[in-house]
Amino acid sequence: KIEYKQSAEKGLNYILEIQNPKSGGWRGWDIDAITYNDEIMTGVMNLFLDIKERDEKYSWVDGALYKKICHSLDRAITVTLKCQIEQNGKKTAWCQQHSHKTLRPMQARTFELRSITANESSDILMFLMRIKNPGKRIKKSIRAGVAWLKESKIKGLKIERDPLPKGEYIN
Repeated sequence: KIEYKQSAEKGLNYILEIQNPKSGGWRGWDIDAITYNDEIMTGVMNLFLDIKERDEKYSWVDGALYKKICHSLDRAITVTLKCQIEQNGKKTAWCQQHSHKTLRPMQARTFELRSITANESSDILMFLMRIKNPGKRIKKSIRAGVAWLKESKIKGLKIERDPLPKGEYIN
């Protein structure tokens, strides 16, 4: 139905409008920074990649809107590659948030420290690995990120979660 298409187009245009005009990143709800946690960046990039690759669910996206989405995705990929943290001349992975201006890692909420994070970096790498026929820069970024994950893995620890018995937790 036409009203559903118009509503979806409105949503896509909103996402395009809130992309930072300078950095090409999207902000989280709590900080004005390029935000990889909560799948802000990777969620939008995966959606836009599906549209760019003409996934059948988005076959209705065409014309100027399609072109805007492709351009927006290219900008988001570019800033993501630029945000990859370098230590001692070696590319590593990503932080949860990066500055729109400097692209350097930023702290947001008190528990979101300015540090390289495996979870967000894994999401970014999984997205980058979805790109068909990636260029040298993307391949290099993926290799560096995977190498960092391998070098940083923690061995000999096991996380166990014991659920609280029913009625012993506070709502």
